[in-house]
Amino acid sequence: MDDDIIFFNNYFEMLASFDKKKVEESQKNIFESKNLIKARYIYARDLFKTLFFQIKYSNYFDNEEYSISKEEREEFMAKCFYIFNDSANKGIYEANYFLGLMHHNGSYTKINKYKAYYYFSLAASHSHSLSFYELYKMIKSKEINLYDDLKNDDIVKKVIFDYLKSSAEEGYIEAMYELGNEYIRGEICKKNYELAYAWHRQACRNGYVLSYVSF
Repeated sequence: MDDDIIFFNNYFEMLASFDKKKVEESQKNIFESKNLIKARYIYARDLFKTLFFQIKYSNYFDNEEYSISKEEREEFMAKCFYIFNDSANKGIYEANYFLGLMHHNGSYTKINKYKAYYYFSLAASHSHSLSFYELYKMIKSKEINLYDDLKNDDIVKKVIFDYLKSSAEEGYIEAMYELGNEYIRGEICKKNYELAYAWHRQACRNGYVLSYVSF
């Protein structure tokens, strides 16, 4: 059996046994091992998603069984930040997306929209659909002013539209829905009800509920 599989089997057995010392030793091995970059990244990704969800919907997590202290949350966020940086430097491009989120929302680090844009752009350069969508939202909402010096407003609209279209084409369902809406509004592209219908239909096929009521 592969050594990594044996290691993780032992790790989950330790978790199940509630032996805190063994669990801490096992976690230390994960963070220090040079052969488990992807495993550490997945651990940080899932941990960050859980923390982000709990912060966003904190009103639903007032039960002591599910809540964690602010100090614990900061400690976990610090681990995520370290692992995402390390993972990105070692070739896991998707980690840049989560670094972008952390800079965008001020998770462990200070809010810095330009750094967020930078990291989203790095991930988008590898066709990461969610990063394209974040770039679309940031520029459209004017969170950053990268294009203020451009005299031609059509160029800015094209940049916004291209980010959204790239996100939809790479499979992000919410982008499909929003692209359909943009074709209806005609603010950043020409109105096209046939394409609007097509993208809403595609979002429907992927289970996006709001598209069911759009037409």
